[in-house]
Amino acid sequence: MEKPPALIDSIRRRPGMYVGPCDVQAFSSMALMLCDVALATLAPQPCTHIEVTIHADSLEVYSDGGYFEMKDAEHRYSILRDPFERLRPGNTDGWWRADGMLELCCICALSSSFAVELHTGQRRLSQRYARGLVASTVIDHGPSAAVSRRITFTPDAGIITGWDAFTPDVLVDRLDVLAGMHAGLRTALHDTRSGLKVASCYPDGLRGLLRHRAGGGAGNVDAGNTQIAGGRSTDGLAAEVVVQARVGDGLAIWSFMNGQETEGGGSHAAGLRRGLAAALDRAAREAGLFDAGTPRLRAGDLPPDLAAIVSVRADNPCYCGAMKYEIRSERIARFVRGIAARLPAAALLAAPSVRRWVASHAARARGGGAA
Repeated sequence: MEKPPALIDSIRRRPGMYVGPCDVQAFSSMALMLCDVALATLAPQPCTHIEVTIHADSLEVYSDGGYFEMKDAEHRYSILRDPFERLRPGNTDGWWRADGMLELCCICALSSSFAVELHTGQRRLSQRYARGLVASTVIDHGPSAAVSRRITFTPDAGIITGWDAFTPDVLVDRLDVLAGMHAGLRTALHDTRSGLKVASCYPDGLRGLLRHRAGGGAGNVDAGNTQIAGGRSTDGLAAEVVVQARVGDGLAIWSFMNGQETEGGGSHAAGLRRGLAAALDRAAREAGLFDAGTPRLRAGDLPPDLAAIVSVRADNPCYCGAMKYEIRSERIARFVRGIAARLPAAALLAAPSVRRWVASHAARARGGGAA
């Protein structure tokens, strides 16, 4: 019997270290991993479409644009052999971090069947794995001009339990976020068990995602006041901020780090609040709504009728805790504040609800009560 590589053996012996509790939560973790891996590409053609299909006992993910490189011209070796070898203990080149190979190895190791079909732009290839080991040779199906990949994952019931209880809610949300983070990307999910079908596409990226999120509930989105700003630093930071006025639902801020939602917020959300307060304060003074005696707006004084998204990319994000729900970094906070402070907030003041709040704030500061 073939001896599993050290990484595969480690994953199967201690799966909780890689995917958390070995129950329905593990299914959610691996499903999210597959969606993220779908965007990883070694090909020049970008991914434009991700489609997830949930079957009675398996999960299938299709994506165009990306494929896994094969080193052997005669296709004698495993499609994933090179990534496995690169992930040997002690390897620190970080190659897998950019291309999602560690996540892919986790899923492959915890499968009873893991089938890969690749269209490389020249050939159509396929191969099957089981429990992290090669279960078939690479099959060359002939020429193919397409560039795509399809992964079908059947979990190993001896390790992972609870597939019947898996619900696609977290997966639907993740695909929606991916569509917002990558303007024009089309995502779709089909749950064959229930018949559920969901699709997302935002040609204007984060603007569209914010309209979708802010438009829920009783909120009345004023899309004409949507403002966006972005920037990059010389030390590996990049951020994008989108803000718009709405009515009725209260202040809402959604924060993301490296494409993952940080539900606990943290430094990037705090930086957005401080920068947005500075931008609104500047716009209010330029419009004559604030005079010299009006105290400057602070992060805790923002109008309730605003919704915003802040998305940051960083080489070394400082997460607070292992679950990565919150960011703790004053460097990131200062960077985001600088970007948000440059927002053209005068357009936000054109929204009647925001303008009324600003005027009311000025009146309270003068001791004159609500305007």
